[in-house]
Amino acid sequence: MFSTKALRAPRATLMAALIAVVAAFGASPLPAAAQAASEPAAQAPAAALTTAPTTAPTPAAAPAEVKAPAVAEEAVENPYGLKALWNQGDVVAKSTLVILLIMSMGSWYVIFTKLFEQRSMLKSAEASADSFWKAPSIKAGASELVEGPVGEALIMTAIGLAVAVPAVMGYNWLLRRNKNILDRVRAFGGDLHNVLIAGKR
Repeated sequence: MFSTKALRAPRATLMAALIAVVAAFGASPLPAAAQAASEPAAQAPAAALTTAPTTAPTPAAAPAEVKAPAVAEEAVENPYGLKALWNQGDVVAKSTLVILLIMSMGSWYVIFTKLFEQRSMLKSAEASADSFWKAPSIKAGASELVEGPVGEALIMTAIGLAVAVPAVMGYNWLLRRNKNILDRVRAFGGDLHNVLIAGKR
């Protein structure tokens, strides 16, 4: 029969050997296979933690308000207006435009001045007619009329006729002379044409 002391000795040595093996494995690095097996398990929670916020469903964005496209108003220049004429015209066109503008202003000036003169003349004529027909006699009515430089008007009319009649007569006389000269030139041209074509006059 073995004694209890003899049984305890192998147990103590066995326990010491197990402690030494466990200490040796704890101090040495794990094999590559163990590390490869443990790395995915260790990285999975970390990856889950890092990717969790990005993969979390985001709330749906509110639909953006559709804005109507802004209509751009473009100033279209008239190619037939006065501005285009002035910008694109040469000296002749610009000078013609200025002359027409001056003549138009002169025409409107004459129109308004003559309008005012006619109004005053109508008032004077009405007043003269009223005073003439209310006079007791023709002689008294004629003396009340306001007659103007009638002699001067007659003299100017005579001078105008003296200038116009000779001018018209001279114009007609010179026009007839021009016609005679043209007839002679045409006759000479016809005779020359006959001589060159037929050899005779």
